[in-house]
Amino acid sequence: MYRVLKSHLRADREFFINMIKLAFPIMLQNLIGSSLNMVDTIMIGKLGEVEIAAVGIANQYFFFFNMILIGLCGGCSVFIAQYWGKKDFTNIKRVLGLGLVSVLFVSVIFMAAGFINPGKIISLFNKDSKVIDLGGKYLFIVLFSYVFTAITFIYSFSMRSIGNAFVPLIVNIIALLCNVFFNYILIFGKLGAPALGVEGAAIATLIARVVETIILILLVYKDKGVLAANLKELTDLSIDFFKKSYKIIMPVLLNDVFWAMASLIYSVVYGRMGTGATAAVQI
Repeated sequence: MYRVLKSHLRADREFFINMIKLAFPIMLQNLIGSSLNMVDTIMIGKLGEVEIAAVGIANQYFFFFNMILIGLCGGCSVFIAQYWGKKDFTNIKRVLGLGLVSVLFVSVIFMAAGFINPGKIISLFNKDSKVIDLGGKYLFIVLFSYVFTAITFIYSFSMRSIGNAFVPLIVNIIALLCNVFFNYILIFGKLGAPALGVEGAAIATLIARVVETIILILLVYKDKGVLAANLKELTDLSIDFFKKSYKIIMPVLLNDVFWAMASLIYSVVYGRMGTGATAAVQI
């Protein structure tokens, strides 16, 4: 009895150690990934309440986009983890392709809606003309980063699902440091650069997202692992595969979307209370 109990305790200990090794990098990556856009809000705070309200509201649009990505990628990661357990590499690549198609489609929709009238999106949250003008300028630039964010998300979630949470974490740290560095230069006009304020923060975020995506993709294909799929493998999709996959993905997606919509309502309400209230809530 003692030997059986000792064996179980050893097995449980090994399980928890392995779980922590996987979970801890994921926790840090989620924190850092969420912080990348938040850094803009923090550093812009030195310029004034109008600027911080403008950037904060623009990032509410990103927040909604971000939650849709999490839902889609989370749903895909369920399948990838299952196929990884079965060593079914062909279907892992198919799900990765499905995920890429899905997140890029969502990116295009959000980018198109934002490019048509970025100021209109800001005005849904706040009616201050200065906030609308600055927020629109910030949003217009940062929208270009959405497609890169989407690609990073699907590959990061996929890497986690096959037990590699360390690489996405390192890439996120690099992106965060890159964003802080270029924010410092472009917001405040350091090292000979012009002081661009809100627009500088948007450019810095775009640069960081591009760097993040390039490094992650290079690492994926450098290792030539299961995720290093070619175009034919990624597009080997059928209508039946879409239907089967989205039966699982859709509930995960809707859960995140409805939660995000509920959170956005708070932002809209506070936005109607004035610029000062909006800035305070964003902080």
